[in-house]
Amino acid sequence: HAAVITYLDSKVGDVMKNLRQLGVDNETLVFFASDNGAHLEGGHSPAFFNSTGGLTGHKRSLYDGGTRSPTMARWPGHIPAGSTSDFAW
Repeated sequence: HAAVITYLDSKVGDVMKNLRQLGVDNETLVFFASDNGAHLEGGHSPAFFNSTGGLTGHKRSLYDGGTRSPTMARWPGHIPAGSTSDFAW
């Protein structure tokens, strides 16, 4: 899991670098979204990395931990850095 997060971080950095090199990073709405819920397969323990963020449930359950999907958005001048939203997608 940790190796995948490190790899993903590197690739998101590559995308952001390319947007900067093209001169469109401040004009581009960038979304980063994950799938819903932590899984239990393959010996994964949601508690180890706090994968559900304290929510009840896991992937394929109808509790918040199985239905919510973390999403981040970056759009300078439109979305303030560090802001949060309770908007239901």
